[in-house]
Amino acid sequence: QAVGSNVDIMNPTQYISPSDYGITYDVSNAALGDREHTAEMIVNAAYLNGVYDVLPAKLSVIAGVRVEQSNQSINYRRQTTSIFSPQEVASLDTIAFLPSFGMRYNLGEKNVFRLSASQTISRPGFRELAPFEYTEFFAGIKNIGNPNLSNGTNYNFDVKYEHYPSATEAINVTGFYKQLVNPIEKTMLATASGQLQSFQNTQGATVAGVEFEINKNLAFLSRKPLSDNPFRYFSMSANAAYIYSLVTIDTTVAGANVVTNSERPLQGASPYLANADLSYERGFGLDSLGNYKYRATITMSYNIFGRRLFAAGVQGIGDSYEVPVNTLNLVAKLSRGDWDFKLRVANILNPRFAIVQEVKGDNGGTDYLVTNQYRIGQTVSLSINYNIGLGSKK
Repeated sequence: QAVGSNVDIMNPTQYISPSDYGITYDVSNAALGDREHTAEMIVNAAYLNGVYDVLPAKLSVIAGVRVEQSNQSINYRRQTTSIFSPQEVASLDTIAFLPSFGMRYNLGEKNVFRLSASQTISRPGFRELAPFEYTEFFAGIKNIGNPNLSNGTNYNFDVKYEHYPSATEAINVTGFYKQLVNPIEKTMLATASGQLQSFQNTQGATVAGVEFEINKNLAFLSRKPLSDNPFRYFSMSANAAYIYSLVTIDTTVAGANVVTNSERPLQGASPYLANADLSYERGFGLDSLGNYKYRATITMSYNIFGRRLFAAGVQGIGDSYEVPVNTLNLVAKLSRGDWDFKLRVANILNPRFAIVQEVKGDNGGTDYLVTNQYRIGQTVSLSINYNIGLGSKK
């Protein structure tokens, strides 16, 4: 049945009712202007790896290379062009040789040293390429893609020391260094009304830092034997990272002088990150075979990130930063046989997310203007799962 062109698809109850049972409706999108985009990515790859034990059970080396042939394309029509004009095409055709090298050295039964180096590639997302405006979330800043983006190349170097006090515990320290060529960053655009963000390739960036990880049972907090230790049911894990990043732009290069700051942090890189969780896990209720009937797990997790560059400014617009946010979550799980009951409470603190932009103060210094702020609210969910055919849990 033809309904017409002005159908409110968000209010289907005015068209669908018991009296209309059996009637077929057809809903199609009016492809006007820039509404119609088609995108495609094809990646063909082959790789070769080899492992060589320099010192059996002591030192091993792995080396390889990955070859990728890729084509990423998007057909689009700009807002300013006629619907009868042909679509434009943005295409990235690349062949990349990506070598990798790794070394593992056993310092003993509980200590391992690792070294690795690799080359990787970063590709733009389809929304970063497509030149149409969209809003990522409610009340967010508008974004528009850039069809002139190119792939980025990353050179990665890592050194890692691992210590295993027991089979379930680990303490790791990692140092890393990355040299980025043509990284893709989010930038602010000058516009007559409102705020508009896009994406562009930066000439290069340097990222370096250190990360610390620990996963440990808390029984060491008491001197009682393990069988009577009240802390044996508790474990904690945490990781923290300090990250240094620097983007230096040569303003003598054609087109590079539009940036507001020629030296700044890499967009999206926090100067520090920290995650921690505390877990309580134990079984109870023995059956006739001595197995636990029930197993309970309660985990509290926490996360914080440092102030990070949200969007780089251009043409005199100040850089925008996302302020630090503290996040706290709780997950409780009770298992009995093949049944799992899980309660999850996310974003307990419900912190304020805010974007601030650099502006020149009256005294010549730098002030920060809040351009967007919001809260996402808490989420509470309860789920019940049953594992079919897996047998009883031990």
